[in-house]
Amino acid sequence: MKIDFAKEHSIPFRVVVVGCSGSGKTTFATRLASALDISHIELDLLNWRPGWHDRYVHEFDAFQSDLAQEISHENWVLAGGYTRVRSMIFARASIVVWLDLPKHLVLRQVVCRSLMRVIDRQPILNGNRERFWQWFTNKGHPIQIVLFQFARKRAKIEAQLSDESAAHLMKIRCRSRQEVADAFATLTSNKKARV
Repeated sequence: MKIDFAKEHSIPFRVVVVGCSGSGKTTFATRLASALDISHIELDLLNWRPGWHDRYVHEFDAFQSDLAQEISHENWVLAGGYTRVRSMIFARASIVVWLDLPKHLVLRQVVCRSLMRVIDRQPILNGNRERFWQWFTNKGHPIQIVLFQFARKRAKIEAQLSDESAAHLMKIRCRSRQEVADAFATLTSNKKARV
């Protein structure tokens, strides 16, 4: 993967990290934002409220308004790819990193993450806690999404990235952990020239 940031340094550094649930979007985005000392926007944190209240479903206009405010800034890294706001995010973004890892790897990552959350009982996403029963009863749980919606989610991302409205984006597609590491190294090289 070769990206000539010498030519691209004048563009705003607004990165959106997309991929299926459990692909590592938040981890990648958090590390990248920290390394570059710029804002990190996590859509899940913007969306979920205590009691697993889903603003994207029940308060879409407010959610969209809050997101518009977050992405109005000059430089940021955003984790997440909620379908109904993806075009809005892409319109502001300059770079998209697609963590397009194999299903078996993503499933292993999401099961391990969910298991640790159930065991340690630490609050996540504005005070919520993951419960073991959610793995089986909640169709929107990341494990359910990876098991039953992986191909559909992947096809949606591919279609949106192929759309004319995404033509301005610099695209980095990572199909392995090594490519994820390479993307991170590329994006953090020559930090001063870009942010």
